Amino acid sequence: ADAERKAMVEEGAAQVASYDAQIAALRALQSQVGSYTGAVNNSSRTASRAARSTSTASKKVKTQAEQDLETYKNLMAELDHQRNMDEVNEEAYYKQLQSLRDKYLTDEANLSEYRKVTEELYKYSKELAEEAAEATQAEYESLMAELEYQRNMDRISEEDYYKELGRLRDEYLTDDESLDDYRKITESIYGYDKSLGEKEAALWSEQTEKLLDELEERYNEIISAQNQMEENLANYGSLFEIKDDKMSLSSLQKQIDAIDSYEEALTSLREKGISDSLMDQVLSMDIDSATQYAKELLSMTDKQWDEYNELWEEKQQRAMEIAEEFYRNELDALEADYTKQMTGALDELKEIAFNSGIDTVRGMIEGLQSQEGELYAQAAQMVQQVSAILSSASADMAAAFNTGNLQEPRSATAQDVQTATNNIVNGMGTLMTGYGSGDLTVEVNVGDTKLATALLSPLRAVSRANPEVKDDR
Repeated sequence: ADAERKAMVEEGAAQVASYDAQIAALRALQSQVGSYTGAVNNSSRTASRAARSTSTASKKVKTQAEQDLETYKNLMAELDHQRNMDEVNEEAYYKQLQSLRDKYLTDEANLSEYRKVTEELYKYSKELAEEAAEATQAEYESLMAELEYQRNMDRISEEDYYKELGRLRDEYLTDDESLDDYRKITESIYGYDKSLGEKEAALWSEQTEKLLDELEERYNEIISAQNQMEENLANYGSLFEIKDDKMSLSSLQKQIDAIDSYEEALTSLREKGISDSLMDQVLSMDIDSATQYAKELLSMTDKQWDEYNELWEEKQQRAMEIAEEFYRNELDALEADYTKQMTGALDELKEIAFNSGIDTVRGMIEGLQSQEGELYAQAAQMVQQVSAILSSASADMAAAFNTGNLQEPRSATAQDVQTATNNIVNGMGTLMTGYGSGDLTVEVNVGDTKLATALLSPLRAVSRANPEVKDDR
């Protein structure tokens, strides 16, 4: 039994020792596990601190964007207040808005607010552009209306109208939206320039034709005078003489010498500066008389020459003045009678249209013109009488010359008579002031009988249509 107890004790001791060894091993393992846990804990705490540091830094960036946005909103609140109180105008407001945007809304976190402000700025710029376009269009339309008014009231010429039209087009119709109006005005200006060119071409053609007609008429006059002179010179002298029933041939050489002397005399007079009217007198003489008279004139001193030419011109002037004065009473009486008839005739036609009333005039003029032959004859006679009177008045000057071969003053020409008639018609034309400038249809009625009807051009145009023509030879 003791052996069993001893064996049991030893076995128990062995188990205790085994237990102690196991416990020691567990304690050693426990110690190793504690060291690992501390290391793990230390590593975890370090990572946690790093994460917290990163999170704090991130919170600082967002805070700056938020601060910028908050500052922007505060400044905008003040800017909006100033705008509402009319302390800043629209232009200054949007200029400051753009400045605040560019200063405080550049962070990506504020992109939405940045875009919102940018769209508002764009909308404002667009409105400004539209308002400017509308103002420009209104100004253009106003200027165009004024230009059309000036044209319709004849306060501006067609040339100035189209010049101003082109200027307005180039200044106001510069964008694509105005292309149709631009083309319309351009076509209008082109049409005007084209019509102007056609009118100028037609006028040039008309004037050229008229000039050619006048040149042809003058040429024919010169050729006629040349042919007449040629005929006079060719027929100068006789081919023979019959004396005591005997024929003797004339000296053709002497006739040629006489013609040469005549030519030399005329050339010298022209070179010396003889007046046209006095040269006409010389040319109207026969060859011998003209040559002799020219030699007398050319023998004068310069002083005598000037005095003689001045006296000649004075003589022509006085002849005209005296003739006009002599017939003034007759012209006044004619004008008075014309006025009386005109007044009476028009009084009878007060209820008739104007053109019908004017018909009375032509009949009176026709009646006056039917007597123009007698008036021409009297005027021509008067001119000759005055010329003779003035010729005798300058006898002291004529005494120095051989005037035996001088011709009598020439008869009045058709041009002289026409000029006298023109003066009469122009005098009567003053009565027509206020009756218009167009052609007049004239009708003369005696009782119920119509004597005459004709078309009468404006009286004032008679003289212009029949100007006095002077010989330039």
